[in-house]
Amino acid sequence: MAPKEHPLQAHVIRQTGDAHYFRQEYDLAIEHYQRVQKEFPKYNDTSSVFLGNLRCYVNTQNPRDGIAFARKLIKEEYRQSDLPHYYEMLWKLLIMAGKLEDLVNLSEEVARIFPVRQMREGASHREKDMYTRYIGYNGFRRGYS
Repeated sequence: MAPKEHPLQAHVIRQTGDAHYFRQEYDLAIEHYQRVQKEFPKYNDTSSVFLGNLRCYVNTQNPRDGIAFARKLIKEEYRQSDLPHYYEMLWKLLIMAGKLEDLVNLSEEVARIFPVRQMREGASHREKDMYTRYIGYNGFRRGYS
């Protein structure tokens, strides 16, 4: 008989992933973050798990896997309030991979999606502020890309 899950189990595994991240043990961090995703799909702080994974891909200079993960995340988790951060990490990964045409496409996608997300009913003040900041920064990026 398997032991009963403790309500804090997912949080402890995620925190262990964070500890590995801060020790620059990125493979171990990814392992823990993915364990949370797999074993606790309804974990209440999935955004921090997703961002942890993305930060690891950026820090390990692994754009191929990171880009695939970021694109999947944006497609499946588009309702997350931290969506702009996922796009930010994808931008960094695309630069690492030298995918310049994809940078242009990403910038155009942000210009289409973010204003709508910013104005949606029910968006928190924090979320609206975050979209405002990213929309402004995207203007710079559109000129850059």
